[in-house]
Amino acid sequence: MTLHYLDERWMEHLGRLQEIRDGIHLRSLAGQRPADEFHGIALREFHGFFDAVYAEVATFVGALTPSDLGRGLEELGLRRPSAVWTYMASDDPFGSPGDRFARALGKRWRSKVLGIE
Repeated sequence: MTLHYLDERWMEHLGRLQEIRDGIHLRSLAGQRPADEFHGIALREFHGFFDAVYAEVATFVGALTPSDLGRGLEELGLRRPSAVWTYMASDDPFGSPGDRFARALGKRWRSKVLGIE
């Protein structure tokens, strides 16, 4: 039962992190470091994870009746764990401030000196 609720919470957590990851690169435009910001947000999102799982398990166990004790997981509405995917947040499509500055210099050089638009 605990594995079922751990899996459910973990899938929800990974889903939230994916939503955050999809827009975290915009933090670089504000002069922040996306990887550091993502890490901080992920830690805040994870806070209380196990407490919530244990509370859900306790609620489920508290609702069981003696007749439920011989039933299988599927009969109780539980399924086997399936959350096995993960990811890393290390991409920044805009690059660092130094990268953006170097690209701007290169663009200016090509435009002014080489006459390439």
